[in-house]
Amino acid sequence: MPSWMEDLLGFNPLLKAGCAVWNWCMKLVALQFTTSPVSIAGGEPWADMAGNIYPVFLSAGATLVCIWCLVAFCRESVDLRQAFTSEKGIYILIKVIAANYVMTTALSWFPAFFEMASGLTVADFQAMEFDATEIGLDSGGIFALTQLSTWILSLIFLIAAAVCGFTIIFTVYRRVIDLILLVPMAPIALSSAAGGAGVSRSASAWLRTFLAANFQIVVMGIALRVGCKVIGNGTILTGQVTVEFAFLHIFEMCFCMVLLVGIVKGAEGLLKRAFAL
Repeated sequence: MPSWMEDLLGFNPLLKAGCAVWNWCMKLVALQFTTSPVSIAGGEPWADMAGNIYPVFLSAGATLVCIWCLVAFCRESVDLRQAFTSEKGIYILIKVIAANYVMTTALSWFPAFFEMASGLTVADFQAMEFDATEIGLDSGGIFALTQLSTWILSLIFLIAAAVCGFTIIFTVYRRVIDLILLVPMAPIALSSAAGGAGVSRSASAWLRTFLAANFQIVVMGIALRVGCKVIGNGTILTGQVTVEFAFLHIFEMCFCMVLLVGIVKGAEGLLKRAFAL
């Protein structure tokens, strides 16, 4: 008997399809956790950004450094309560030089930050994959679908697996896109550091946003690792309470998938609250 025939007779096809979709999504997410924005899609997005987009913003940032330097000088020189001293002038000059140096060399620093975040990822993605046989959803085969209740529950599981899996993929890929979009904003945001108090808030806001987006993957990895240890192989509920109706495992697995989606979606907010980013 062909292997596909044995699977069809031995497994509920909708449940097996749901497990396959979920496991495929987790494999894709695991690959993305170790992939830097520099190398995603063959490196073409990063190459286009670094070669065509970033230089335009770098030119604008260089102009803004001069403007913010003039703003800082005018702010200090028109203050009638305090005299403009050489120390203040040197301080403004140091900020201009520092802002210009960071702005012009930032592009070479980004890959190191990306690799640092990927290296800190500790997720165990093998624990996130569902095995229909281990969970006990292999009874009845295709003939189980002759029962309306079983057919509806199996279809719900397949839809939930697809929606939750693609939601996690979208969240992880959105982080990569956010990082690539933040890079060309760096020259304009960092140039404000030369403007002194008040104006430099743009630079600190950009830095906090970048750090939150970059290291969000680390919090995701830790949360997924802990979450997988908690839920087991989709047996977080029935592992503690005996359930007679086997297909109640479907609701349990749906709960586990929704739980992991909530963990991933809440990683960015948790990181920002924990470090005031």
